[in-house]
Amino acid sequence: MGASDISFEINKKATEKEVLESFNRQRERDEDENGHQQGYSGDFQTVDTVKCHFDKLFTSYSEAFDYCLEKAEKWCYAVAVHYIDVQAKKTKQEEKLQQKIGDLTKSLREISVVTKQEGFTKCSGCGSKLANKHLRTKNCVVCGNGLLTKSEIKKQTKLNSKIDELKKKLEAIKKVAQEKAAKKAKSKDVKTLIAGWGAH
Repeated sequence: MGASDISFEINKKATEKEVLESFNRQRERDEDENGHQQGYSGDFQTVDTVKCHFDKLFTSYSEAFDYCLEKAEKWCYAVAVHYIDVQAKKTKQEEKLQQKIGDLTKSLREISVVTKQEGFTKCSGCGSKLANKHLRTKNCVVCGNGLLTKSEIKKQTKLNSKIDELKKKLEAIKKVAQEKAAKKAKSKDVKTLIAGWGAH
Protein backbone atom coordinates (compact mmCIF):
# COMPACT_ATOMS: atom_id res chain seq x y z
CA MET A 1 0.00 0.00 0.00
CA GLY A 2 1.71 3.14 -1.25
CA ALA A 3 0.93 6.78 -1.85
CA SER A 4 1.69 9.25 -4.62
CA ASP A 5 1.15 12.99 -4.80
CA ILE A 6 -2.02 14.17 -6.56
CA SER A 7 -3.04 17.69 -7.51
CA PHE A 8 -5.16 19.95 -9.67
CA GLU A 9 -5.59 23.70 -10.02
CA ILE A 10 -8.36 26.25 -10.27
CA ASN A 11 -7.41 29.11 -12.53
CA LYS A 12 -8.43 31.85 -10.06
CA LYS A 13 -8.57 32.73 -6.36
CA ALA A 14 -11.33 30.27 -5.49
CA THR A 15 -13.61 30.42 -2.47
CA GLU A 16 -13.99 27.48 -0.07
CA LYS A 17 -17.32 26.62 -1.72
CA GLU A 18 -15.73 26.62 -5.19
CA VAL A 19 -12.86 24.45 -3.93
CA LEU A 20 -15.24 21.86 -2.48
CA GLU A 21 -17.33 21.80 -5.68
CA SER A 22 -14.21 21.37 -7.82
CA PHE A 23 -12.89 18.68 -5.47
CA ASN A 24 -16.12 16.67 -5.77
CA ARG A 25 -16.10 17.05 -9.57
CA GLN A 26 -12.48 15.84 -9.64
CA ARG A 27 -13.42 12.77 -7.59
CA GLU A 28 -16.19 11.98 -10.08
CA ARG A 29 -13.81 12.42 -13.04
CA ASP A 30 -11.26 10.15 -11.37
CA GLU A 31 -13.87 7.44 -10.85
CA ASP A 32 -14.97 7.68 -14.49
CA GLU A 33 -11.38 7.48 -15.74
CA ASN A 34 -9.81 5.04 -13.27
CA GLY A 35 -12.70 3.04 -11.84
CA HIS A 36 -13.37 2.64 -8.13
CA GLN A 37 -10.59 0.08 -7.41
CA GLN A 38 -11.75 -0.33 -3.79
CA GLY A 39 -10.04 2.75 -2.43
CA TYR A 40 -6.62 2.18 -3.99
CA SER A 41 -6.96 4.08 -7.27
CA GLY A 42 -4.13 6.53 -6.46
CA ASP A 43 -6.33 9.57 -7.15
CA PHE A 44 -8.75 11.92 -5.36
CA GLN A 45 -11.22 9.08 -4.73
CA THR A 46 -8.88 7.93 -1.96
CA VAL A 47 -9.18 11.24 -0.08
CA ASP A 48 -12.33 12.03 1.93
CA THR A 49 -12.33 15.80 1.73
CA VAL A 50 -10.29 18.98 1.26
CA LYS A 51 -9.20 21.59 3.81
CA CYS A 52 -8.66 25.21 2.75
CA HIS A 53 -5.59 26.95 4.16
CA PHE A 54 -6.22 30.45 2.88
CA ASP A 55 -4.48 32.36 5.67
CA LYS A 56 -1.27 32.62 3.61
CA LEU A 57 -0.65 33.60 -0.02
CA PHE A 58 2.26 31.59 -1.44
CA THR A 59 4.69 33.28 -3.82
CA SER A 60 5.25 30.29 -6.15
CA TYR A 61 3.69 27.02 -7.27
CA SER A 62 6.52 24.92 -5.81
CA GLU A 63 6.21 26.60 -2.41
CA ALA A 64 2.44 26.03 -2.43
CA PHE A 65 2.81 22.42 -3.60
CA ASP A 66 5.36 21.53 -0.91
CA TYR A 67 3.13 23.07 1.77
CA CYS A 68 0.07 21.10 0.61
CA LEU A 69 1.93 17.78 0.69
CA GLU A 70 3.34 18.58 4.13
CA LYS A 71 -0.09 19.38 5.60
CA ALA A 72 -2.27 16.86 3.73
CA GLU A 73 -3.15 13.54 5.35
CA LYS A 74 -3.40 10.33 3.35
CA TRP A 75 -6.95 8.86 3.32
CA CYS A 76 -8.34 11.90 5.17
CA TYR A 77 -7.91 15.17 3.29
CA ALA A 78 -6.10 17.15 0.62
CA VAL A 79 -5.15 20.80 1.15
CA ALA A 80 -6.12 23.85 -0.91
CA VAL A 81 -4.04 27.04 -0.97
CA HIS A 82 -3.79 30.26 -2.95
CA TYR A 83 -0.56 31.08 -4.76
CA ILE A 84 0.77 33.74 -7.09
CA ASP A 85 1.39 32.37 -10.56
CA VAL A 86 4.20 34.61 -11.83
CA GLN A 87 7.66 33.71 -13.05
CA ALA A 88 10.59 35.89 -12.05
CA LYS A 89 12.96 36.80 -14.87
CA LYS A 90 16.35 35.11 -14.71
CA THR A 91 19.09 37.55 -13.68
CA LYS A 92 22.66 37.63 -14.98
CA GLN A 93 23.81 36.62 -11.51
CA GLU A 94 21.65 33.46 -11.73
CA GLU A 95 23.03 32.65 -15.17
CA LYS A 96 26.63 33.03 -13.95
CA LEU A 97 25.97 30.79 -10.94
CA GLN A 98 24.28 28.14 -13.12
CA GLN A 99 27.24 28.21 -15.50
CA LYS A 100 29.69 27.83 -12.60
CA ILE A 101 27.66 24.93 -11.14
CA GLY A 102 27.66 23.26 -14.57
CA ASP A 103 31.44 23.65 -14.94
CA LEU A 104 32.11 22.25 -11.46
CA THR A 105 29.71 19.33 -12.08
CA LYS A 106 31.60 18.52 -15.28
CA SER A 107 34.90 18.56 -13.36
CA LEU A 108 33.34 16.28 -10.74
CA ARG A 109 32.26 13.74 -13.40
CA GLU A 110 35.71 13.80 -15.00
CA ILE A 111 37.33 12.62 -11.73
CA SER A 112 35.46 9.30 -12.00
CA VAL A 113 36.27 8.70 -15.68
CA VAL A 114 39.22 6.43 -16.50
CA THR A 115 41.52 8.10 -19.03
CA LYS A 116 44.60 5.92 -18.52
CA GLN A 117 44.45 2.96 -20.91
CA GLU A 118 47.72 1.17 -20.15
CA GLY A 119 48.56 -0.85 -17.04
CA PHE A 120 46.44 -2.23 -14.22
CA THR A 121 44.66 -0.93 -11.11
CA LYS A 122 44.42 -3.04 -7.96
CA CYS A 123 41.17 -2.88 -6.00
CA SER A 124 41.75 -2.27 -2.29
CA GLY A 125 38.35 -3.85 -1.55
CA CYS A 126 38.60 -7.32 -3.11
CA GLY A 127 42.22 -7.35 -4.33
CA SER A 128 41.32 -7.83 -8.00
CA LYS A 129 43.84 -6.70 -10.61
CA LEU A 130 41.89 -4.69 -13.18
CA ALA A 131 43.08 -3.80 -16.67
CA ASN A 132 42.68 -0.03 -17.15
CA LYS A 133 41.69 -0.46 -20.81
CA HIS A 134 38.53 -2.29 -19.69
CA LEU A 135 37.54 0.28 -17.04
CA ARG A 136 35.19 3.13 -17.92
CA THR A 137 34.73 4.56 -14.43
CA LYS A 138 36.88 4.36 -11.32
CA ASN A 139 34.83 1.61 -9.69
CA CYS A 140 35.81 -2.04 -9.33
CA VAL A 141 33.82 -4.17 -11.82
CA VAL A 142 34.08 -7.13 -9.43
CA CYS A 143 32.96 -5.72 -6.07
CA GLY A 144 31.91 -2.14 -6.89
CA ASN A 145 34.50 -0.60 -4.56
CA GLY A 146 35.68 2.92 -5.45
CA LEU A 147 39.12 3.16 -7.08
CA LEU A 148 39.76 6.86 -6.51
CA THR A 149 43.08 7.91 -5.02
CA LYS A 150 43.23 9.90 -1.78
CA SER A 151 43.91 13.12 -3.70
CA GLU A 152 40.97 12.41 -6.05
CA ILE A 153 38.66 11.76 -3.08
CA LYS A 154 39.83 15.02 -1.51
CA LYS A 155 39.18 16.89 -4.78
CA GLN A 156 35.76 15.21 -5.13
CA THR A 157 34.77 16.25 -1.58
CA LYS A 158 35.92 19.81 -2.21
CA LEU A 159 33.96 20.04 -5.49
CA ASN A 160 30.79 18.58 -3.92
CA SER A 161 31.03 21.10 -1.09
CA LYS A 162 31.48 24.00 -3.53
CA ILE A 163 28.56 22.84 -5.72
CA ASP A 164 26.27 22.55 -2.67
CA GLU A 165 27.30 26.02 -1.53
CA LEU A 166 26.59 27.56 -4.96
CA LYS A 167 23.23 25.74 -5.24
CA LYS A 168 22.14 27.18 -1.88
CA LYS A 169 23.22 30.64 -3.01
CA LEU A 170 21.31 30.20 -6.29
CA GLU A 171 18.13 29.09 -4.49
CA ALA A 172 18.34 32.10 -2.15
CA ILE A 173 18.69 34.48 -5.13
CA LYS A 174 15.78 32.79 -6.94
CA LYS A 175 13.59 33.08 -3.84
CA VAL A 176 14.26 36.81 -3.47
CA ALA A 177 13.58 37.37 -7.19
CA GLN A 178 10.34 35.38 -6.97
CA GLU A 179 9.17 37.34 -3.93
CA LYS A 180 9.86 40.63 -5.75
CA ALA A 181 7.92 39.42 -8.78
CA ALA A 182 5.07 38.31 -6.51
CA LYS A 183 4.80 41.80 -5.01
CA LYS A 184 4.12 43.19 -8.48
CA ALA A 185 1.51 40.53 -9.24
CA LYS A 186 -2.12 41.40 -9.95
CA SER A 187 -5.27 39.71 -8.70
CA LYS A 188 -5.59 37.77 -11.98
CA ASP A 189 -2.24 36.11 -11.18
CA VAL A 190 -3.60 34.39 -8.05
CA LYS A 191 -4.51 30.71 -8.57
CA THR A 192 -5.72 27.91 -6.31
CA LEU A 193 -3.86 24.64 -5.86
CA ILE A 194 -5.40 21.49 -4.39
CA ALA A 195 -2.90 18.75 -3.56
CA GLY A 196 -2.47 15.75 -1.30
CA TRP A 197 -1.69 12.03 -1.21
CA GLY A 198 -3.53 9.36 -3.18
CA ALA A 199 -3.42 5.74 -1.97
CA HIS A 200 -2.60 2.94 -4.40
